[in-house]
Amino acid sequence: MRYLPSLTRRRLLVGTTGALAVFLAVRVGSSASAVPSDNRTPWEPIQFDRASPPVPVVEHIVKSADGTPIAVQEYGRARGTAPTLVMLHGYPNSHAVWFPILPLLVDEFRVLTYDMRGVGNSGKPDDVDSYVLDRLDEDFSAVVDNFAPDELVHYIGHDFGGVIGWDLLTKPELASRIASFTTFGAPSFDMFGAWFRKHVAFGDQPFGLLDILNQMIRIPEFWGFAAKSIVAATWARIPRSTSVFDQAVRWLHKMSNEPRESNHPNDDGYHAGLAYTANFSDRVMNPRYASLPEGTPPLQTLEGVYDRFFSNEFQASMDSFGIPIERRLYNAGHWGIATTANGQIADLIRSWVRINSGS
Repeated sequence: MRYLPSLTRRRLLVGTTGALAVFLAVRVGSSASAVPSDNRTPWEPIQFDRASPPVPVVEHIVKSADGTPIAVQEYGRARGTAPTLVMLHGYPNSHAVWFPILPLLVDEFRVLTYDMRGVGNSGKPDDVDSYVLDRLDEDFSAVVDNFAPDELVHYIGHDFGGVIGWDLLTKPELASRIASFTTFGAPSFDMFGAWFRKHVAFGDQPFGLLDILNQMIRIPEFWGFAAKSIVAATWARIPRSTSVFDQAVRWLHKMSNEPRESNHPNDDGYHAGLAYTANFSDRVMNPRYASLPEGTPPLQTLEGVYDRFFSNEFQASMDSFGIPIERRLYNAGHWGIATTANGQIADLIRSWVRINSGS
C-alpha cells in the first residue's frame, strides 16, 4: 500500500470509507425499517432502459441565467389542454428515473422533466459555486419561463429535486409559478439545520445525537461530499471499470431490498455531487430562512414505508417549520417510482394535482 502513489492511496481510503458507510447504512436501515422478517416486500423493482423513453418525447435545450444549457423533456398532453407537471430527479439520477411512472401520467397531464445541471445533456460546470441552490433555482425558472410562461405548474421533486423545490418556495417570484408542491420525503437542508440544532441540545441527549448519526449514516453524501476532491475520488474508476460509488451500490443491492440504480456515468455523478459540496454544510450551519412566506402553495410529502435512506426523524425535520403538510405513504422504498408500487404513487400524484388544479 505504501508503494502506491499518494493520490491512489487517498482514493482507496475514501472508497473503503464510503463502502463501510453504505454497509452501516444498510444495517441501520434494516433494523429501523418495518421490513418483514422474511425479507419479502409488497413491490418489485422494474427493469427499464434509461436510454429509451417509454412514451413519445420532445427534447429541448434552454439556457439558464448564467448560460448553462439545461436539457428539458416534454411528454403527454399538448400545452394548454391539461395541467403541467414539472418533475425533477434526485441524486445521482437523471430525468430517466421517471420513465417507469410516465406512462401512468401522460394521458391526463402534460409532463416536463429536466436534467439537473451536471447531468445528462445539461451543462456540466466545473466550479462548485455553479451548483449553489440559487443557480439551481434559476434552472427551474428557465424551464417554466420557456415552456409554461402563462400557467401555474405542479412541482414534483424526488430526493435532491425535493431539496431544490423547497428553496423555490422561499422566493415569491418562483413560488408564484407553482400550483402545488410534492416532495418524496425530502426536507430542505435549512429545515434539517433547524432540526439538527434542536437535536444537539443538551436536553435532547443521548437520543438526539443518535437520531442525527442514524441519518448521516444512511446518506453518506451529506458529510462525505464536503470537499470537491472527495466527490472526485468517490467517482474515480476502480477495478472492473466502475466507480467507488457504484461498487458501494452493488453491495447495497446484495444486502438490501432498496432498488437503488447503479451504472451511472462517472462524469454525471461527479458533477451533480458538487451540489452537496456547495450547499449541505453551508445551509445546515447558515440557514437562509426559518419559515415559508404566506401564500405558499399546498404541500404534500410522499413517504416510502420501506425507505432506507430517509429516516423518519429526517423526514420529521419538515415539521420544524410549523407548516401544514399533507403526509401520504406509499408501500415501497425511496425509489418507489422505479418499482411495481409506482401505480400507487401515480394515484397520489394524480389526486393531489386534481385537488389543486380544480379538475
